Amino acid sequence: NLSSLTGLILGRNQLTNLPGEIGNLVSLTHLRLSQNSLLSGPLPLSLTNLTKLWSFSFDQTGLCEPSDPHFQSWLQSIEILSSTGLLCD
Repeated sequence: NLSSLTGLILGRNQLTNLPGEIGNLVSLTHLRLSQNSLLSGPLPLSLTNLTKLWSFSFDQTGLCEPSDPHFQSWLQSIEILSSTGLLCD
């Protein structure tokens, strides 16, 4: 229900899971997940709903990028991106 939230900084929090519902935060412009070494698995496809996102960091995590073409196109459109560089198998 945080539909007007524009920034979410969750770095350095020992997170272990990233729920798909994060894609409901459609006003996000900044999302930081970096430095959560326990966070792993594929990024939720619902992140593509975050069309206003221009800064996204998930480096120093175990998160991987889905190879889905729509997701990859969305990811490449983000102006400031710090990723793991890992593609999901």
